[in-house]
Amino acid sequence: MGAYGFALESADLGVNDRITALDGVTRAPPNNVVFTVGGILSGWRVLVGPEDGSGGLDEGQLTNTAALTGAAVTVVEVDEAIPANTPASGTIRIQRADGRYTRHEYSAVNTSTREFTITSHDFSSNNASLGANIYISYIDAASSGTTISFNTIQSGGPQTLFVSARFGGTGPDFADSIKPAVTTGSLGVTGGSATISAVSDA
Repeated sequence: MGAYGFALESADLGVNDRITALDGVTRAPPNNVVFTVGGILSGWRVLVGPEDGSGGLDEGQLTNTAALTGAAVTVVEVDEAIPANTPASGTIRIQRADGRYTRHEYSAVNTSTREFTITSHDFSSNNASLGANIYISYIDAASSGTTISFNTIQSGGPQTLFVSARFGGTGPDFADSIKPAVTTGSLGVTGGSATISAVSDA
């Protein structure tokens, strides 16, 4: 018995390539892009989220369809359509009853049912009410170097992202601390970037 066809690694393909599979269907690879934040140092806490049109963070990008009140919540459903360029896994921030926004890792996104699958979390003592704000935090972590980035699939027009960085410094004199720094960056079909311009708070 003979074999036919050949295999390709995804890294060998660009978004403009077209491949006819063994079933005769022509397919195109997704447009994988990278958004990078520069101008930072190791240990700085970096947040990248949706921009509200005025240079601020759009905390109301999404809203909670049903109150989160259980002791082991793993599914968060939102009222709005989940943006097509949402990373397949990452983090979201959810507004709690006390007003704080807590960080939650998600491992899956279902755009049809508008659901995020999150790490099990106890919402019983500090719930998230129906209609509470939720936003995607594309980056929500401490940097381990001078840049930090995230990957996603981008097929539509450019999106403006909110970018912030903060660092309280290291003791005993905290001479390396910075004032909270904010900027914006554009994510398009070729990716994007933003650079933080930090001011010392020593």
